[in-house]
This record gives sequence, structure tokens and C-alpha cells, in this order.
Amino acid sequence: MGNMGEILREVKQLVGEGYEVFLEKREKNNGVEHQYIRIHDPEMGMGMGISIQMDVILEAIESGEISIQDAAAKINRFYKEKNNMGEVNGITSCLNKDYALENVIYQLVNKEKNRNLLHRSPHKDFLDLAVVYRLIVEEGSNGISSIAVTDEFCGRYSISRGELDAAARRNTVKRGFCRQSLSSLLDLLCNMPENSGEVPMWVLTNLGNFCGAAVMLYKECFSALANELESDLYILPSSIHEVIAVPAMDLKPEFLKETVGEINTSVVSAEEVLSDSVYKYNRNDGTLFIA
Repeated sequence: MGNMGEILREVKQLVGEGYEVFLEKREKNNGVEHQYIRIHDPEMGMGMGISIQMDVILEAIESGEISIQDAAAKINRFYKEKNNMGEVNGITSCLNKDYALENVIYQLVNKEKNRNLLHRSPHKDFLDLAVVYRLIVEEGSNGISSIAVTDEFCGRYSISRGELDAAARRNTVKRGFCRQSLSSLLDLLCNMPENSGEVPMWVLTNLGNFCGAAVMLYKECFSALANELESDLYILPSSIHEVIAVPAMDLKPEFLKETVGEINTSVVSAEEVLSDSVYKYNRNDGTLFIA
């Protein structure tokens, strides 16, 4: 465990007797794994504690920016500050079936890269992607906290797949979708020839810009735009949080797919990549398919 083992020992000494300090590994989207140190006061009950993501801290240690002792002191200060402010997170303590069904939403993920998640989670196929379920735990000025809904979670709260899916469909719509027009596809497709002219493009997401690529499940959002443009649409999966729609016009899907792949490799973080595919919305019959 290397540096993590030394940090754990240092943090345990700093927080003092009676606290539990342990390593957590959390698998995120696309199989990306992050390491956390979790500090728990047993007197506060099960599920209560503060988790501190270690990726940036570990990079700073490895680069020589800070020492292990300094890192441990920083973690201890962070814990004390959060604890004093009453920001101890106790996800399991606030959950029940009603809360879950009122706050679960759809999330689109890459099917191939999330086999482990899909193996233990309720899901359904969608084109070359998969629809999973995500529970919004907290939403505020500091962002959105959420957890993946697993089979174990549904069993614990006696939630059927039918109930889960109906609630997610309802809640995803309730959060609202939006689209923003951008002036030129040239901003995205930086290798497009200069004489190609401007191509209008729109970013489609939800109002929180969180798991907004689920807009693909609601083809009426594409229908309205396609009718306005009087054109079929190509849909570029720019991340798990949004997609980009462009009028089909004379664009080649092969070129768009190559560009999406380059962006996924060089711009989008590994855990936020949705797909290298390009999709097409057919205005005449309302179908969405892989281009």
C-alpha cells in the first residue's frame, strides 16, 4: 500500500484514540477507481463519517510537494473543520424507500467499460450503452453527492425494478432538460478545414448538468430541435453529463466519430467518457441509432 499505509498510521495518531481510520476504494464510472481515507467516530453510529479523496494528495506526495507528515496533518485539519461544522456524512442514516424513489434518476454509461457495475446493479440496455440508476443524496452550492443504485441497495429497501425504473423516468424528467446553442462546430472540431463554414451545434443536458446525457432517453428533446432545423441530427456523446447535437447536413459520421474519440482521449476525464460512437436521430420516424 506504500504511501497510503504510512498516511493511515500518521492520521490515526493525529485524530487520537477512539476513532476508526481506514482506506476505502471506490469504483467510479468506466471502472476508474479512487482511494479515500475515511475517518469514523463509532459513537456517531453506523454510516457516519467523513471520506477524503486521496488522489491529489498522493500525487503531491509523489512529486515531492508535501511530505507524508504534512499530508496527514492536512487530512486531520480537514476532518476537524468538517466535524466542527457538522458536515459529517451519514448516507445510510437518512435513506428509506420513499426517499430513494423520490430522488433516483437515470444515468447513461458505457456498457463495455462498466461490466463490473452492471453485474451487480439493475440496468437496461440502450443502443451500445447501458441505463443505470443513480440516487441523489445531497444537492447544494458545493455540488451534487450521489451513489449508484445496486441490487443490494434495492433488496435492502424492498424496491422492485419496476418501481425503480418508473421513479427514475419521472424524476429525470422533473429535473428538466435544456439546450444551449453554440456559434460554431469549429470550436469543437478543431481539425475541420477553415473553409468548411460554420455548423450550428447545441449542447443538450439537464438543468444541473449532472448525468445529463440521459437526455438521449427522451427523443422528444431531439424531435423539437430537428423540426426547428428541418434536419436529421447527429448526436455526439461529449460526456456522461451532456451530448452535442448538430444538423446532419453534409457531415460524415466517420469524421465525427474520429473527433469524438480524440476528445474523449485528450479532453474528457476517464470516468466521464460516455462513448466513442456517434448517433443519428431520424426526424421522419423519430428513431435514434448508431450512425
